[in-house]
Amino acid sequence: MGSAKRFVKRATNSVKKTVSNPTRMLDPKRLAPFAPGMAAALGGMGAAGIGPKLGAGADGYVSSQGVNPGDGPVRESLRTADGKDLQEQFKYDPNKSGAFSKLKEQAMAEPGSSPWAKMQQQKQGVEQAGAADAAAKSSAQGLAQAQGNLMRQGGLGGGARTRMAMQGARDLAGAQQGVNRAGIQDRLGIQEQDINRTQDALGKVSSTELQGQGQNLATLQGDVKDKGLFDMEKYKQQMAVLGANKTANAQVAAANNSGKK
Repeated sequence: MGSAKRFVKRATNSVKKTVSNPTRMLDPKRLAPFAPGMAAALGGMGAAGIGPKLGAGADGYVSSQGVNPGDGPVRESLRTADGKDLQEQFKYDPNKSGAFSKLKEQAMAEPGSSPWAKMQQQKQGVEQAGAADAAAKSSAQGLAQAQGNLMRQGGLGGGARTRMAMQGARDLAGAQQGVNRAGIQDRLGIQEQDINRTQDALGKVSSTELQGQGQNLATLQGDVKDKGLFDMEKYKQQMAVLGANKTANAQVAAANNSGKK
């Protein structure tokens, strides 16, 4: 556009000198040469994709087919053909990450079914079984010790043996009930912790997905804005070329009219 502006400025200054000094009336040959030069400058711009392609006729006039919206450079958009969404390759999708997909799978799992919860439940089962065995062993040892004490004292009869056995059974049942209650509490605690873990993971998944949606929206808005700025700049360039074309033709017309007088 610089060469076109310089050419227009030279032609305009020449006309101003002629108007201020009537005795220096220009011969058509003085101004006509500007037209081909202007045509070459503007035609080069058209070839470069900035404006319409122009050319000079035999009479020196610069011809143009007009400025069309399709003339000039083309900007590639990040959006789909309908302009409503981003193309897939430009979208931020956290689900494409293996780690995020695994976290999402755990976040959506039923409480108590996560790998962590299953491992804790297995561990709790082993500990509960060990506690039950320990209670049974302790009860048997206690019964044997009580019977041995009575035998040494000479008081272990049939009735005493029966009563001690019944008492030992009651003690063992109580111990086993205590172990079972503790096991239930442990399992409930595991489920509660797993629920908290699931909720925490779900919050992270939700936050990441919302951030991704916000990032995609910002990218979409930026593409719309950039496209508007690009179109406006393209329009300004096209109007500048069209204005330069009209100025060149006006200069040629003035030269031709002066030559007829």
